[in-house]
This record gives sequence, structure tokens and C-alpha cells, in this order.
Amino acid sequence: MAFIFNLFAPNFNAKADSNLDMVLTLENPTQNHKLTDSFFIKGWALSENGISKVEVYLDNQSIGQATYGVERTDIQSKYPQYKNSLNSGFTKEISGVSDGVHTLKIVSIDNKGATKETSVTINTNSSKNIIMGTGKATKEQMVSLLSKKNPDKTLSYVVDFVNMTIEEANIEGVNPDILFAQMMHETGYLKFGGDVKEEQNNFAGLGAVGNGAPGESFPSIRIGIRAVVQHLKAYASTEPLKLECVDSRFKYVQRGSANYVEHLGIKENPKGKGWAAHQGYGYYLLSIIDQLQSEQGKYSVKLDSFNVEGEFVTGQPINLSATGNMQSDTMYKFAYRDDSTGEWTVIQDYSSNNKATFTPNKTGSYRFVVHVKHKKSLEAYDDFGFEDKNVAGKGKVTSFNVTGNMITGSTINISANAEPEDVLYNFAIRDSSGEWKVIQDYSEKNSVNYNIPFSGDLRVVVHVKHKLSSKAYDDYDLRDFNVKYSTVALGEFNVDGANIVEHDIVMNAKANPQNEALYKFAIRNPNGEWIVIQDYSSKNNSVYVPKEPGEYRVV
Repeated sequence: MAFIFNLFAPNFNAKADSNLDMVLTLENPTQNHKLTDSFFIKGWALSENGISKVEVYLDNQSIGQATYGVERTDIQSKYPQYKNSLNSGFTKEISGVSDGVHTLKIVSIDNKGATKETSVTINTNSSKNIIMGTGKATKEQMVSLLSKKNPDKTLSYVVDFVNMTIEEANIEGVNPDILFAQMMHETGYLKFGGDVKEEQNNFAGLGAVGNGAPGESFPSIRIGIRAVVQHLKAYASTEPLKLECVDSRFKYVQRGSANYVEHLGIKENPKGKGWAAHQGYGYYLLSIIDQLQSEQGKYSVKLDSFNVEGEFVTGQPINLSATGNMQSDTMYKFAYRDDSTGEWTVIQDYSSNNKATFTPNKTGSYRFVVHVKHKKSLEAYDDFGFEDKNVAGKGKVTSFNVTGNMITGSTINISANAEPEDVLYNFAIRDSSGEWKVIQDYSEKNSVNYNIPFSGDLRVVVHVKHKLSSKAYDDYDLRDFNVKYSTVALGEFNVDGANIVEHDIVMNAKANPQNEALYKFAIRNPNGEWIVIQDYSSKNNSVYVPKEPGEYRVV
């Protein structure tokens, strides 16, 4: 079976036989309108003969008819002379348009075939940004942008506001970047200035419908932010809220009618719904997001060096110094921990000063720490370094005594006292030859006995230092003496032999004290002559061989 029919192109130039002209207005989209691949056509058409249909063309290709007959009381009041003016509106949802510049043409045809047309150029892009999801901007970027745009707000206020923005957005699954951008747009970066006042905590003009209407008020900043989050979720999702609803206008929103930022503007929304009537509303929010994401993401510095210098004794200053890799932008915080208590004390809070001084008043082990961060950093610190040091008391000799007879062979007592209590003692002597000898290395024992084995000059020295000190000594004292010979007493003298000519006579002697004794042996022969067998020597024995008989005296 076959059908034969003729196609007639609409007569775009025909006029109705009437005293009233046809009227055609395309309200949306407008000339050079930026849109996604889906958008909403809206307008109205009038003819005294009644409108038969409204044709839609994209790049001169028909894409169907718009729905005509939508009620328009505004048009009726403006054009009461047209009997069909109450139902003169037309709408159409368009989708799947390719990216690029297109010509959209609307042709209205009345019941007598008369036509009227209008056209606009539109720019479409299928790229869309979903509202429900995670953001790309960092907390630091939000703080940086808001601080630049509104320098009157303190950093602590801005940081708190941004933290709450991110937290509340994440609870409901809304992209924090979009939430931030919308609140910045609606409030002029928290400067307000319109019908809504700052004390209302209304950060998106909820309920502020114009003509001085102030809109909703919320009890706190966090609740105000939560209301914006919930209102965004109403448009962007059909999922239930996680928290109790604080947005009184939530119920008025057609759920899920604007899944994308681009569709938050009513004029860009494919269903003619959306948050705001301002053309390009969603695209303006995206421009703020572009600014936000171009902010420097994270301000951070690294610690290059940290030095802790000093004597490390009580009452003496300890000098701390550090450098960051961005010196002009680095802030320094110095602190120490007393390991005996575990308590931390701040020596210097964050400042551009990279040096600090601390004078300890008690001994013990300490940990010294420097924290560094960029002057714009929001972190507690960007980097840190530490050094562990022992702080000693400074030993000081308060008394030093050497008692005993300074005679060769005598035992002397050497004693000292020092402060504070935790002091170590080192005793040493220098003999008459100039040689030093340690008679007690560092010890808590503060006295020692020493037997003098020589005569002549004697120097006795005590060195003291705190037990935690790394120095050779903290303090010292000395005494000089002259050690004299003691009187030597002969203890034993023995002469042994066969008392026969040409046989050895052996002489042995012992003196007291022995160390410094010298021995001289002599003999008187039968002729009365004295013969020195051994002159003074430390050798205490000698041998003599008599050559003739007779009486001998050995001395």
C-alpha cells in the first residue's frame, strides 16, 4: 500500500486578514545564551485568529512543535484585545544538542496559516558539573579567596566558616566547592548589603524574594550553612536528608530538578525550574569555582636548620635559632619539654623572629623543638625539628682541704666540698718532676687518701663538675706543698759469711722508711783502716772479701 501526499513549507511571510498583528516573543533562551545540551524553550504567541501551532527549528532543521496553550495571566493583562491571550504561552524541553553555536528559530502559525518567526543564536556545551559529589578545592584555597575578597573578616572567622562549609557539605554529600561559591555569590563574600543582614545567618537569600523581604533567619552560622546545603540537595538529589531539615523552603522545591550547577539558573534549566531567575546563574557560580581552584592550594614551608647552643648549665642562657626555606614567609614557634615532668612550655609563639633564648633554672634532660609554618598556612605547623640536651648544674668548690704530714712516706687525706649536690670530684697530684697523676677520677666520693712516695714540690688539685655536665670541669682548687725527707731509722742490719779469709762477707740492711733511704757500707780492717765498700745508694746490700785474718768492723 502506498500513500501519496504533498508537503508544503510554512508561509513565513503571510499575514492574517486582521487589524491585529501577530505577536511572537521568545523569552528563553535569549540571544547568545550559554546553555548545556539540554535546555528549556519558553515564550508566547498571539493572533486574533488563534494560534494553530508553534514550530521549533535548530539550524533550520525542524525539531518538533512546542506545547502551546500554557496559561499566561501576565500576557492576558497586557493584551486583553486578543481573545486567546490567557493561554498564549508555549514551552518545550530540548535535549541532546551537539556542542557549538546554533541558530534556534521559533515559528508561530495561526489558524488561517499566517506565520511569524523569531530566532536567536545559542552556544551549547554538553559538559556539566554535578552538584552531589566531592570538591577539588582545598580549605586553604577557600580561606585565601575569601580573605582576599573580604579582608575585614579575621582569619579565625574565615577559617571557622570554611571548616563548617566543608563539614556540612560532606554530611549531605554536596560538593563543597559549589556550596562555597554559591554562598560567596549570594552574600558578596559575606559582605551582605542587600535585604538580608549578616546577623540572620542566611547565606543564600533563602526566602528573600525581593521588595525588601528579609528572608529566613537561622540561630547560628552552622545552621545557616546547613540550610543552604539542604536547599541545594533538594534541587540536586531525590535522596533523603541525613540531618533534621532546617530549611523551611525545602518542601517547595521539585526534588532532583537541577542535578547540575549549570541548571541552577531557571533560564538554563531544561525543565524551566531552578534556584534563581538570573540568566547564567549557574555559570556565574562556576566562574567563582574557577577562581577558587586557581588560588594557591597550600602554603607550606620546610625547616632548613635548627641549632641549640649554650653551656647547658643552670642559670646560663641557651640560644635557639632556625631557618625555613622561605625565610620572608616563615613563622617560628619555639618550645621545650622538661623530661622530668613531661610538661611542654612555649618559649616563643609563632613569630617572624627566628631566634629565641631560654635560661634553665633546674637540671635535667630537655627536648627543644621548633615548629615552622608559612604565614598563610592553616596548619598547626608545616615542619618541625628537635634536639635533646642535658642541662647540668654548675659545680663550684666551696672547700678544699689537704691534711697530713708532708714527709716522704706519709699518708695525706685530700677532701673537698662543692655545690650543688649532684657534683662529681676528681683528685690529682703533680710531683716534683712535673708529672700529673690522677688519684681519683670523677666520682661522687669527695675524699681520698694518698701516700707520698717522693720529696720535693707537691701540687694537689680537685676538679668538680655537675654529673650531667659535658665539660672537662666546672670549677677547681689547688694546694701547693713541699715534701721533706723523713728521718731514716735503721731497722735491720745483718752480716753473714764464713768469717774465713777469701770468703764473702754479705751485708744486708733495712731502713724505715724504705722508699727514700740511701745505704752506705764500710769496713774497718785489722790495721785500723776504714774502707768504703758502697757509697750512699738505694741498694741495701753489699759484699766484701777479706784478704787477711784479723778483727773487722762492718758499718
